[in-house]
Amino acid sequence: ESEEALAESRQLLSAQARSASQSHTAEAAKLRAAADAATNEADAQRRRGDQLQSQLDGAKQDLSALQRQLDAERDARQASDATNIARLAQLEREAQEARDELASWRARIEQVDGFVLEICQPQFAVVKDETMAPMDPDARNSEKDGFVLVPLHLLLQGYALLPGAKKQSIASKYEAGRR
Repeated sequence: ESEEALAESRQLLSAQARSASQSHTAEAAKLRAAADAATNEADAQRRRGDQLQSQLDGAKQDLSALQRQLDAERDARQASDATNIARLAQLEREAQEARDELASWRARIEQVDGFVLEICQPQFAVVKDETMAPMDPDARNSEKDGFVLVPLHLLLQGYALLPGAKKQSIASKYEAGRR
């Protein structure tokens, strides 16, 4: 009986060992399949990571090129702005000079207008010619010849209004007439 019990025990142990071995083999196969699946998933994730890194590197290159282009455009715009600012300053100076010159000419015109108004006085004496013979007051309206005797201070006022070259021309003619 003891041998029989021993054989039975051995058989039981052997069955348990086979069962455990089969169970471990199945468990090991499951673990190998899970490990293979994890390895495949890790490889897929690595490939996806490499793909994303490649896209990121491309995007960085595109961004860098765009930044260089924007910097070049900004530099060109700044240079253009500086040129435009300098040109605007020059135009403003020229406009101010033109306004100043216009104001000067307006003042001169007002002076000339005032001089003309003072010259055109009906009480000035009118003579026929250089003999200084008086002109008939009734003939003044019909004849265009004759001379008006203008007070010396008005004559000098008009002379002062002339530009330099014209003053010199009148002075030269006066000197030539005195000879």
